[in-house]
Amino acid sequence: MSALAAARPSGSGAELLPGAGEDGFFGIRFESIGGLGAHLAGKILAEAGVLGQGLNGAHFSSYGSEKKGTPVKSFVRFCPADRELRTSSPIESPQVVAVFHAALAHSLDVAAGLSAPTFVTIVDLARLQVHAYVDEVDIGKVKLGQEATFAVDAYPARDFVGRVAAIYPTATIQDNVVKYIVALDIADDSIGLLRPEMTASVRIALPPRQVLAIPARAIRRDGALNVVTVRGDDGDEVRPVRVGWRDGPWVEIVDGLAAGERIVLDAVTPSGEGRRP
Repeated sequence: MSALAAARPSGSGAELLPGAGEDGFFGIRFESIGGLGAHLAGKILAEAGVLGQGLNGAHFSSYGSEKKGTPVKSFVRFCPADRELRTSSPIESPQVVAVFHAALAHSLDVAAGLSAPTFVTIVDLARLQVHAYVDEVDIGKVKLGQEATFAVDAYPARDFVGRVAAIYPTATIQDNVVKYIVALDIADDSIGLLRPEMTASVRIALPPRQVLAIPARAIRRDGALNVVTVRGDDGDEVRPVRVGWRDGPWVEIVDGLAAGERIVLDAVTPSGEGRRP
């Protein structure tokens, strides 16, 4: 536990405090899981209030356990310079609670003591990431370090550049489809333009490959098979094919067709259903 209490003679500093609690003090509580982030932030803030603003200020901390996941709690108490400061009693009802870990924001313990808790998220716009939801079918093609481009509605004529920084191991279900979050670091020249919660359309660049590809509209489902209608000298032949990667309107053909063969677009299967894969 550490404490700081002092006052600068000039000015009371009362006008600097937005509002005090019932005890007449302005209280702040910082929380972090393990580490000393909350303690250091409280110490710096208390010193700034005392030395820079002429307030009476006190700082004291209780240390948690990073191994057990219990938070470090750091307390700062301010009052005008012309008032005696209470330096060690706990701050039961702080006016501000600041957390250093997203998990703490959802904890009931964090809001304890706040009559009307309001959480404010502080964002460093220089460290934004794009979170892309990638289908489980495609996630195996994504690797760390791959380049990506993305577009946002705010700048429709510009493509932004990023790079795959992380692939989250936990799946997310969207509309009954399993997807994985891929985090992209954003290139430095985009700093200042983008904002949190913008919607982005992402394209991740895969290593180039030489493949046989046909328009997706040429492929139909016939029972459990993907089939293509091949036009030959003796008429049309419905042939099963094995498909691979997809890129927009194009589908890779792994087996079943050869380069140079002619295919029929928008054909129907023998059953007449003409369903696409």
